[in-house]
Amino acid sequence: MSALRFFFVTKIADDSTAGDGWPRQGFAPLECSAQPLAPRFARRLRRLSAHAKTAKKVCARAKEKIMRLSKTLFILAFALLVVRPALAEQQPTIEHRLLAETISLTANPATNPQLQIWRDQIPELLKFQKYLQSQPSMHNVPLVAEVFTVTLESQGHTYIVSAINNNCSNTGLPNSRFCPARLVELRNGDTRLISELPNFLVSSLRGVKGYDATSNTQKQYQTIVSLNPTTRTLSFFDVYDGVRSDTNLTVPLN
Repeated sequence: MSALRFFFVTKIADDSTAGDGWPRQGFAPLECSAQPLAPRFARRLRRLSAHAKTAKKVCARAKEKIMRLSKTLFILAFALLVVRPALAEQQPTIEHRLLAETISLTANPATNPQLQIWRDQIPELLKFQKYLQSQPSMHNVPLVAEVFTVTLESQGHTYIVSAINNNCSNTGLPNSRFCPARLVELRNGDTRLISELPNFLVSSLRGVKGYDATSNTQKQYQTIVSLNPTTRTLSFFDVYDGVRSDTNLTVPLN
């Protein structure tokens, strides 16, 4: 780029005298010279140009880093989608044992989910227990019912499996029976029925006064429920005289 130039006029005194004897002053012929215009401005322009080039390089590097980061995040997200199901498949099943529990037939249903699960059978059970109390030498019969139950947690939801010792049928073995059972979801203190499980196999050892704490301490006779977190299903197993067998019953947690 050619340097900008400007011109200036130099005043020159003329010592010659006029014809009248008085000194005469004037200007010599214009003497012009070309000099660079504002060298500091030129240096500034060069510095600004250098800064602009540097800023352009910085922006290019930043853009390249952002592109690399975007690609990395995309790869991680894709890998998560691929790996997550595999991780879920690796989650082990969770097993629980159904435990005998005694429930009061005269209690407020809000105090025990079992009373809500079997609310339709409570009146009949209460009537029968009162009938037993009216019989000679049976006035001490408690107004209670027996259930075999377990509470399960899965993905933030609470589920209850409950089998009631009422209207059960004989299996031909002394320590097992088929009883009505239900799978419910417990939500905000209320129960939602998921599945009816008629003829549910229950194995347990009866105590002196019925199925109680002593029934839960022994391990020779029990009913096991297995929760599969991946398929969100329940499978049931029977333990009779220490031998475990599959009941071939699988229930989804819908």
